[in-house]
Amino acid sequence: MLIVALTGSALGVAAAFAAHRPARSSPPSYAQATWSDVPAPTFRLRDQTGKEISPATLAGRPFLLTFLDSRCRGECPIEGRELALLERQVHLPVVVVTADPWRDTATSANSFARRERWSFPWHWLLGTPAEVAPVWRSYDVSVKRTPTDIPHTMALYLVDAKGRQRAAYLFPFEPAELASDLRKLT
Repeated sequence: MLIVALTGSALGVAAAFAAHRPARSSPPSYAQATWSDVPAPTFRLRDQTGKEISPATLAGRPFLLTFLDSRCRGECPIEGRELALLERQVHLPVVVVTADPWRDTATSANSFARRERWSFPWHWLLGTPAEVAPVWRSYDVSVKRTPTDIPHTMALYLVDAKGRQRAAYLFPFEPAELASDLRKLT
């Protein structure tokens, strides 16, 4: 069993999840929040290839949504490796919204994916701070730029094939446990 102590922004996200969470219907075991019929917040950003991505462009297929910094050397690479392990079990595309719009580029996103051995379909959404900040807010993600780091909320969302936000997980997570939940929800 994995026990996580929630502090700082993680505690705030857990509280935000609880505040925005409607009644559960057959809840997964490991999610910090679940929803049954809540549309996923919308966004429209360009990925590492220049393609415009939004929940509407991904309609008809469930996907995972997370927030990472391609230059991070702390928790982001760990989540990146866990996403690779998870994807081998559930085969869902991953959409990453940059947590570092000041420095993330298509090249740094591609390098991150290569380093973490991503072989699944993925989109690393880039933009200016003004373009990505509304996405952070709509998903209750806190990002703080400091002179040496970009601390941010490590959250993973499941959006179903109908564009509904179904579950949210705070990092760290166990890929096998999360895969079990995702199979129930998809």
